[in-house]
Amino acid sequence: MQESLESVKSIPIQQVARRLGLEVIGQSARCFSHKPDRNPSLRLNLNTNRYHCYVCRGIYGSVIDLVMQVLGCDFKEAVSYLRRERQPLPRVGRAGRKRRDRSSLPRERGNFWRRL
Repeated sequence: MQESLESVKSIPIQQVARRLGLEVIGQSARCFSHKPDRNPSLRLNLNTNRYHCYVCRGIYGSVIDLVMQVLGCDFKEAVSYLRRERQPLPRVGRAGRKRRDRSSLPRERGNFWRRL
């Protein structure tokens, strides 16, 4: 049990936050506790795999604590949620973005200045 609990705690906190529906921006996220959160105040520490909100008191902890606080569940339910959701999310980045349709753009951009 102890070994599997350590493996659950080692799941990257950014991945868990995205799965929970938090808007992750780099190493920060919009806090789930106070709304609206214009500036992301939930800091995700990738080295220690923990989080902390700079606005709210008592909003900090590990991956398991994050699941418990966002979903409002107890420890056992949070661990079972993390065990079920172990599969990695598809990477979001340049490769995952759609390319803009450029067929409607003019082919000769140099002619723009000549027309003025």
